[in-house]
Amino acid sequence: MGRTNKIIILIIVNVLKCFSISLEATGNAVQGEEYTLRCIESSSKVIWYKKKNTIGWSQDTFSNPSNNTGCLFHNNSSTNFYKFKECGVKHELTINSVDFKRDNGVDWSCQRYEGGGKVATFTVLVNVPLKSVEMRSIDLDEDTLTAHEQRQIHIECVTESAHSNIIVVLQVCNSRCFNYTTTSDKQPSTIFRTSLNATHLLDKATLQCIAESASGENRVTSSMVVLYVLHHPRIRIRKEEGRLYCIAEARPRNVTFLPWKHTLDNILVREIEGYYINTTVYSLNITNSQNNGGNYTCTVNNGIPDPYTKQYYQMAYYNLELKIHPNLYNVERNNNSLVGQNGSFSLKYLEDQTVNVSWYNNDTDLQTSSRITIREEPAEISHPYNNTIKLSGIKTILTITSINITDQGNYTCQVCNQCGCSSKTFQLDFNEDKRMEADEITDMDTTVMEILIGLAALFTCIIVIVIFIVYKRRTKSKGPILPVITENELYISSDLVCDQPHSSNTVPVQKPVEMEIIENDLYVSSDLVFDDNKKQDFPIYGQVNKVTCKNKTHDNKSSIG
Repeated sequence: MGRTNKIIILIIVNVLKCFSISLEATGNAVQGEEYTLRCIESSSKVIWYKKKNTIGWSQDTFSNPSNNTGCLFHNNSSTNFYKFKECGVKHELTINSVDFKRDNGVDWSCQRYEGGGKVATFTVLVNVPLKSVEMRSIDLDEDTLTAHEQRQIHIECVTESAHSNIIVVLQVCNSRCFNYTTTSDKQPSTIFRTSLNATHLLDKATLQCIAESASGENRVTSSMVVLYVLHHPRIRIRKEEGRLYCIAEARPRNVTFLPWKHTLDNILVREIEGYYINTTVYSLNITNSQNNGGNYTCTVNNGIPDPYTKQYYQMAYYNLELKIHPNLYNVERNNNSLVGQNGSFSLKYLEDQTVNVSWYNNDTDLQTSSRITIREEPAEISHPYNNTIKLSGIKTILTITSINITDQGNYTCQVCNQCGCSSKTFQLDFNEDKRMEADEITDMDTTVMEILIGLAALFTCIIVIVIFIVYKRRTKSKGPILPVITENELYISSDLVCDQPHSSNTVPVQKPVEMEIIENDLYVSSDLVFDDNKKQDFPIYGQVNKVTCKNKTHDNKSSIG
């Protein structure tokens, strides 16, 4: 029973084979190459059609295959394009040289010759090898495409010849790859166009025009450079310990930095020259001080204007808030007063709600008392970098009333905030010492004056005594002085009587004169008394001539010679 079934199945298969027909191709139809179509049919003779037009007949068995009489073409001109290579052996038709325009997309068919029957159909698709593809763009220079940021760039991928089954894409690869589809004006075409927006993300990207077909693919590669302007976040400021860095990501990369600008409330404090780390990084050293707080501006230019503002210089900003202990300003002292007078110390600090101020005398915390006054008042603080900028501050003042000896020592003001403390110490000098030194200097000056005056008086006394002693000694050594008149001398005495009569121009001497008048000397005296005992109000000048007198009385034994 089972064997019978097998036989029946084989009979059915053979019957179906007698009525079945198919058409297939051997390989791929390639431009310019042979291409063979094979009709699988059980009959000995089939008819070939192209676009439903009869091309010829072929036989797979006949008595004389050498003359090829069993295979004929309907038109002799067809022999220029087709041939029956396996005539008398197989139902095969060969296209001598596939042509894309002539053969691509053409339907070929084969049918049983006797009595008609089913028709087998096959569509030929011709593949054209891609020998080259070219990239074109107005922004392309050799193998580099240069574009400005935020601008549309137009790219064409051009193939060698037109193909209907070609696929052309533009592939852009940077950190990732993206495919851009292309379009053409007609089919088939050699030019495939696409557009893309140039962004800084496309800088250094690789562009490829890729043409794919059944026969393979071909591609051309270019690099892309995007010239982009500098603005946030491509210009950014980063802070590290003690430094600010201005980092510019730009194309071109040779950028120009202007000096840093330090501002407070939009008022310029100062401009500061920084230094280049490299062509795209500009740095500034910042000390940890409240004076450096504020806004810092980095200004940079790479020669590419902003597409919207048209400005070449772009800026980045950084608000620097330093978490640090307070700065102390305008430290003043007025403690040079003498004992019994008032002294004070003061300083200023920036206004801050978190600040706490304390005063100490050595290690003792000071509070306001009868002699100690601690007070605060609003104050302006000139910015150390720009005196025209006034900062809001507080002035703390310690006043000591009527300084005494026990007040001497160190007085410290401590100002603290959440980040730490700053302090300033004043030394109160003992002013009583200064007063004693002044008194000692005054006493010393008085003593010196007194000594000088005493020495002057002593010197005067000594001179007087010396003169007196000399005078006494001289008097003792000469003995009694007798009136003597020598030649050319005149001795006048009330004890002498002159023989020469008195001239009318002479005046008698009324008082003894104990002196000598030398010849031709001029004697002037207001003690002389003349006639009528009237003292003249003017001196008497007279020429003394030689006169010889005799003693009026002989009691005096002096001799005149």
